[in-house]
Amino acid sequence: MTEINLRLYISIFPRSSTEASVTVEDFMQTTILMRTFYFSYLFWGVYMKIFTAEMHQNRGR
Repeated sequence: MTEINLRLYISIFPRSSTEASVTVEDFMQTTILMRTFYFSYLFWGVYMKIFTAEMHQNRGR
């Protein structure tokens, strides 16, 4: 979808095509960083829940 919008923008405003591609590239990098952060946060959250559950289970033994 972003690619289609970018092509349309470049065909209408050819002088600003470089600016548009830089903006889209920055946006894509930002979303990749956000996804990476979210999944690492999710992974560590699940890991910590399992780890603390095991600690509480082993404490009673």
